[in-house]
Amino acid sequence: MKSLGRITRFLAAGALALATLCLVNPAFAADRLTLKDGRVLEGEIVRELDGVIWFKSGGATIMYTPSEYTKLERDTGAGEKKDDPAPAQPAVKPAERTEDAKPRIGDRNKRAAVITFGDEENGNMVGVYATAETLRQAIPLLEQENVGIVVIRFKSGGGLLLELQKISDVIQNEFKPKFRVAAWIDSAISAAAMSAHCIEEIYFTPQGNYGGCTAFFGASLVAMKGRELEELLYAMEKISARGLYDPKIMRAMQISADEAGFSALGVSPPSGALSADIDPDTGKVTWYQDATTGKHVLNPSGGVNILTFDSLTAEKFKFSRGTAANLDQLARAMGLTEVEWVGKQDRRFIWPVSKAEEMTLKFRQQTKIDEANFRRYVANLNEAIGRARAEQDPNNRGKFLGKAREALNLIRNMVRNNPNFIFLNWGTQEEYDRWIEEVERVIRDSGRR
Repeated sequence: MKSLGRITRFLAAGALALATLCLVNPAFAADRLTLKDGRVLEGEIVRELDGVIWFKSGGATIMYTPSEYTKLERDTGAGEKKDDPAPAQPAVKPAERTEDAKPRIGDRNKRAAVITFGDEENGNMVGVYATAETLRQAIPLLEQENVGIVVIRFKSGGGLLLELQKISDVIQNEFKPKFRVAAWIDSAISAAAMSAHCIEEIYFTPQGNYGGCTAFFGASLVAMKGRELEELLYAMEKISARGLYDPKIMRAMQISADEAGFSALGVSPPSGALSADIDPDTGKVTWYQDATTGKHVLNPSGGVNILTFDSLTAEKFKFSRGTAANLDQLARAMGLTEVEWVGKQDRRFIWPVSKAEEMTLKFRQQTKIDEANFRRYVANLNEAIGRARAEQDPNNRGKFLGKAREALNLIRNMVRNNPNFIFLNWGTQEEYDRWIEEVERVIRDSGRR
């Protein structure tokens, strides 16, 4: 059985196969957007929510809040255009609303909740403290509170990339059809950034950072190379498509821009070098997988050969939709003209704690307890069985076997709370089931003496 402290694999590349996402380009530009600076863009409205629009023009899809445009002209199918003025601004601060101004309980598009993806107090490792199953369990709780907008706040330094596929699928296939989903990045490194990468709306905190998505495996943290790394690069191209991000960005976060360092990885070109141009008229960002074509070189930069965004760079190059230190700033960045943040006030957080967030916190708290005490659970189990076997008095033997069952139940509950402990300690579900079966047999046999 594996020790909890030894995480022997940071990637199961074979588990990262993704369904192809087909993007269909419009045959012609049918819609027109007039920006407040006077520019007129022609293209296609990709998505709309509460006045915020995602407008595809010149091959790039950019989000515009109501404060950024004055008129939206739609194609009616008969060559006519229907004008939509920009909605009123700005967002109403929750603390300033009167009772009459609060959104109705039934108006879910104005009800938002924050759920956290890792925290400093309890833990933040992807696959241990931030899991796909926990996100899935949050969905019915969000629906109970009639939430329509979900903000996932990322605070994680990375973890088990084998969880990446599951997390991406839950967000893409289960969250997005039900909610408007946004990521609020305080820190998202490695597997955490890759988990957030399928979310189209990304916002940063002022100190936010994102990237550094290099992959390692084994207790000695050997850099991933060759075919497994190639498969991971391909998988992240598919996840980039889910989030509508140019795949060159994530590639620069995964592999080195240094030619010697890149050659040692044993994967096909290009390297992780990255540069970009910003059109001074449209603001469109064009990415290049080299360090020479674009005016702005992002990787390598400052002696570092793996890309990481801070809040300023992310916003400058339109990777993030804005920077927000608190909920009021976040609401404005998201273009929410009216919003009610769902949950109970908690002095530990700058956002209310919803039922979904309360569940998430309890999950991490219990996981932390189990991670710290797992060896003790096993030691108590083995000691109780050993003393039961050595005990001649049937009554005393029964007491020790009772303690053994208590220890075994703690282990079962640990796995029930977080099934990923199976991978970390037994390897597979089958190995865990066999171990449970063997322990139960030993306890039964010890009671028959």
